Amino acid sequence: ISSNVYTSTYLARSLSATLNFIGNKYFVFKSQTRIRAIFEASGYVALVVVIATLSAYFVNRIHAAIPANIIAAKIGVDAMLFFASFLAQRYLLFYGR
Repeated sequence: ISSNVYTSTYLARSLSATLNFIGNKYFVFKSQTRIRAIFEASGYVALVVVIATLSAYFVNRIHAAIPANIIAAKIGVDAMLFFASFLAQRYLLFYGR
């Protein structure tokens, strides 16, 4: 979409965040409560911003440090951040099941 890593990262994350939130809330973590929905949604938005920022930062740093393929760097960084995001969602956002 863009040659700017931050712009591309935020665009991609903003497009997928809504569907990911719904899928994670109801199907992965089976959180059916509506009382916590505002907390979960606002926490999820904050998590998306943090993960997207970390992703763009580390991809930029790796690409600047070693002239590696930026796509390979992105895959490696996002794979590690996926697990961090999963743990944050499980223990901080959707824990009330």
